[in-house]
Amino acid sequence: MSEFIHAMRKWPEKANFCIDRPNGNGFYTFVQFHNAVDIFYEGKWQKAEAGSIIMYAPNSKQLWKSTDTELLHDWFHADGRIEPIYKKFGFETDKLYFTDKLNEISKVIGELEYNQFSDSEYKNEYFIAKLTELFILISMGANQKRVTYVDAELKSRIRKVRNEAFLDLSKHNDVPSLAKKAAVSEPHFYAVYKKMFGISPAKDLLNAKIHRAKTLLLQGNSVLTVSEQVGFLSEYQFIRSFKKYVGMTPGAYKKRY
Repeated sequence: MSEFIHAMRKWPEKANFCIDRPNGNGFYTFVQFHNAVDIFYEGKWQKAEAGSIIMYAPNSKQLWKSTDTELLHDWFHADGRIEPIYKKFGFETDKLYFTDKLNEISKVIGELEYNQFSDSEYKNEYFIAKLTELFILISMGANQKRVTYVDAELKSRIRKVRNEAFLDLSKHNDVPSLAKKAAVSEPHFYAVYKKMFGISPAKDLLNAKIHRAKTLLLQGNSVLTVSEQVGFLSEYQFIRSFKKYVGMTPGAYKKRY
């Protein structure tokens, strides 16, 4: 490949399409998936959801396959001139990312594709500008969440930890303790939990505590008793949290309802 970039946007493939390159292809290979695919990553098969991104180093093993649906993906090959660009933004090769910028990134790859047919003397400068935009978008969209797929075993552990916490709300659980029970780092636990349930672990647990507290208050329990039964460290902390969440103190709630 003599060009700096060879790109294709929304390239279609049939169902069960497979890429198997044990020794890479000699180029940096960037792929963004519009559909979920099975990918061999970190020594095992995992599922990369739509919006997942990976860029393989020139000689890295590439092994992934589409599922039983047709595949749509953006991709480009690049030579070594891309290295200082992606490194500037902390992007790493052979690492799976997820971003909520799928369409924006796809558009940039389309612009790379279009430009490769240009005769402009500034063609490579345009490539550099668009690649810079691309890695900025990835860095903005991915934030801290580099791990995109949650395997079934990890999902099961996190769901179990959540269920146990909900079943005994009297215990004081926080993200560090929950992450420890799930045997995963705090940032990873937070990201995966929010991905699974659409809410942060702390807010999810608080919702459950307040909901339970309402029931206990209406059953005639004192504010102090309720605060202990839903795991607050003090009655004051419970009153403050309850008021912030419900809009009135626990005592006022009891009287009104």
